[in-house]
Amino acid sequence: MATRPEVKQSSTPELVAGVLSDAKEIAIGHLGRMRSEIGDELTELKQYLARVVIAAGVMVVASLLAGETLALGLVALGLPGWVGFALATVIAVVVGVLLVKRMPSNKQHMDLVPEESMTDLKADLAQIGDKITH
Repeated sequence: MATRPEVKQSSTPELVAGVLSDAKEIAIGHLGRMRSEIGDELTELKQYLARVVIAAGVMVVASLLAGETLALGLVALGLPGWVGFALATVIAVVVGVLLVKRMPSNKQHMDLVPEESMTDLKADLAQIGDKITH
C-alpha cells in the first residue's frame, strides 16, 4: 500500500488527530443508522401494540356476548338467573387464564437495541485500531 507524501511529512499528533477524526465520522454514520434501526423497532412495537389493543377490544365484546348467551341458556334450562351468570363467569375466567398462559412470548424484535448497527460499529472501530497498530 503506497503512502501519500502528506502522510509521510505529518507529525504524530496530526496523524492521531486524523485517525480520531475518521473514527468520529464513522461513529456518526453508524449512529444515524442506529437511530433508523431504533425507529423501525419502535414502529414495529407500535403496530404490535395496536393489534393487541384491537384484539383485546374485540375479545371483550365477544366474551360479554358469549357469557350473556351462555347465562341465558342456563336460565332457559331451568337454573336460577344468578346461577347461570355465576357459571358463565367461572367458565370465562378459566378460559381467560388458560389463554393467557398459552400465549407465545416471542418479543425478540421489540428490544429497541440496534444490535446490527452496534456490531458494525464495533467491527469498524476494531478495523481502525488494527490499521493504527500496523
